Amino acid sequence: MKEKRKAILYQRFSSASQVGNSSLDRQTDAQKAWLKNNKDVVVIDSYVDKQMSGWSGKHIKDGSLGKLLAAIEAKIIPEGTLILVEHFSRLTRQNIDKAEDMLKFIWKHGITIVTVRDNQQYPPDTVNKMSKRIGLMVLIEQAYADSKWRSEKIKASYVKREKDAEKGIVPSLRRPFFLDKDGSKNEFAPVIEDIFNLYESGLGQRLILRQIKKDYPECDAVKQMIETTIIKWIRNDIVRGVWRTYEVYDRVISDKQFYDVEKIHTERLFINVQPNRKWPLSGLVQCGHCGKGMSIQQSQKSNPAFRCSNKQRYGSEVSGCDGVSTFPYLVVHYYFFKHIMDRIHRKISDFDTNHASTDELNKISSQLLKLNRQANEQMEQYNEVSAAGGRIKKLLEIMEITDEKIEQLEDRQSVIKKELKTLSSMPISDSAIELIEDTKQFNLTMHKLGVKLILKNKTISYEDHKGHTLLNYDRKTKLYNVFDNQRQHEWQIPTKSVTPDFLLMKDIDWRFVFEKRKALDKLLEYRKIEKDKIKYDQRAKEFKAEFGGFYDPMKKLTS
Repeated sequence: MKEKRKAILYQRFSSASQVGNSSLDRQTDAQKAWLKNNKDVVVIDSYVDKQMSGWSGKHIKDGSLGKLLAAIEAKIIPEGTLILVEHFSRLTRQNIDKAEDMLKFIWKHGITIVTVRDNQQYPPDTVNKMSKRIGLMVLIEQAYADSKWRSEKIKASYVKREKDAEKGIVPSLRRPFFLDKDGSKNEFAPVIEDIFNLYESGLGQRLILRQIKKDYPECDAVKQMIETTIIKWIRNDIVRGVWRTYEVYDRVISDKQFYDVEKIHTERLFINVQPNRKWPLSGLVQCGHCGKGMSIQQSQKSNPAFRCSNKQRYGSEVSGCDGVSTFPYLVVHYYFFKHIMDRIHRKISDFDTNHASTDELNKISSQLLKLNRQANEQMEQYNEVSAAGGRIKKLLEIMEITDEKIEQLEDRQSVIKKELKTLSSMPISDSAIELIEDTKQFNLTMHKLGVKLILKNKTISYEDHKGHTLLNYDRKTKLYNVFDNQRQHEWQIPTKSVTPDFLLMKDIDWRFVFEKRKALDKLLEYRKIEKDKIKYDQRAKEFKAEFGGFYDPMKKLTS
């Protein structure tokens, strides 16, 4: 029996407006029809690029076509395989030079391109068949010219819309589902409000999507949403009424909430963070070997342990992570509450007493992120125009303006950071304590503050603190032997008395803990300056009477 020819399906559409419409269906139907008439062909894989431009080459740089070409180069896709596309422009809309380079690469590896609409095949020997190659070049030029015309037309229309927006006129654009034609918010605005509130509370996009689909079953836009749509909306200025820096629509989300949520997303603080997560230190530890997050796992009879999620999922060889397989949660817990929590107190106070500066810093970070992305796009456009011999003067002026904006924002960012650093010596505030008095909110607060511990080479550390290194575990004494790199001495951490309630921080009186720590700090400071031992002993006696002794304020947590 003759062996069937192998085929790869490739599909692409370029704009967000095509999401959910019939573009992919048309491409699929055309490919199915061709396969029905060519029963000697079997499909071995498929690649799809959604919202990827074939003109800019983004589908090659960041999309599935790039992965397809990489698979061809790695010989994962064998010689003789067919690539089925609806028509040639699905594969590329780049200029002749770039398109021909890609074709030569595909042909060099023995791959044939098939355009199923007109049933044309372009095998590797096309490179030597002048008539067929010329016909293909005509198709390439037509696709490129069409995209270029569309691009210029869109740019011209956007210039007019931007001028209207500058005058306060609502631009003539397709409205998002939560705005009416006049730019005012409608009955579906609460969908966006819920997305932001849920994301800020700690839910990931999957759980948010599930929740809003449950809460808004009649909303067509919600029905079509996918997980990435959630991220799209939390990063889109239109939710705060802004289009291209102009406030022209009704505001659904406040600036403060928008920038707070964008900071959470940008720093990846809330990825898979749920408000009801079991362990207080969930999501706060990062693998120092590969940079990925550490997950917490516990078998029925053992205490919880940290594992590198990347290494566990893909193995050492594929992940490239050479970190330890497991690390005891108790050691991290001890280190955090014994040595790091005092720094966290200060962060909480800064967070509480400097809202205005923190909000401005978040806003600047968001603006810098967008401007840097914009600068990169302008540089790519400049390179393309320059290579094609086009006019670059206007582009250079735009790039210069963007650079000036970035420089101004970076200067202001530096000033605010210095101000916050100076203010960090302020006392811990009462309302700051309330942020973590509720142990259910403890983990969420730590994420909001951006707390991240690093685990590398059996050493757990935080910022400039040198950390603790796990030496071994003594099975006879049931003690972890740990070396304190900051103070240069060894500790023993007992495990006999460890209970789930202890690790889950149940029934912790945070106000008592904080007040005792502050009082002890004052007492120790007084001891340095007080020469009269009798007066010091009297103060020490008062401290002992109020707080019950000189033991470490965190002993309730760590002994």
